[in-house]
Amino acid sequence: MGKRVLVVDDDPGIQGALQAALELENYEVDIASNGLVALEKLTGENAFPDLLLLDFMMPQMDGHDLIVELQKRGWHQSFPILLISADMQAKQKMKDMPIRGFIGKPFELTTFLNKVEELLALKCF
Repeated sequence: MGKRVLVVDDDPGIQGALQAALELENYEVDIASNGLVALEKLTGENAFPDLLLLDFMMPQMDGHDLIVELQKRGWHQSFPILLISADMQAKQKMKDMPIRGFIGKPFELTTFLNKVEELLALKCF
């Protein structure tokens, strides 16, 4: 079984594209449509992914609020977080947050997969 990736994005097109690309690279993929759904998926035994791919702008609970909640629970150090956003100022807005990388939408698939591989290689437990 491959590394586990949780994709947190409200756009079904992005969800499907990321899931397809990651599964072709033998990653196990789970999808959450917003931060609240992601928190539900992160609760439970062995629920943490190896990588969290996070959109910035989402309804109900956006990327910023999800990271704040992860910090409150002490979970933010349990997996690397890759921020993916069409808001090119998101990287600046999140500069003090524990994210390990940023990719702007739209992005090249090769660039995305290389960043995923890089972050998973750095993860040490």
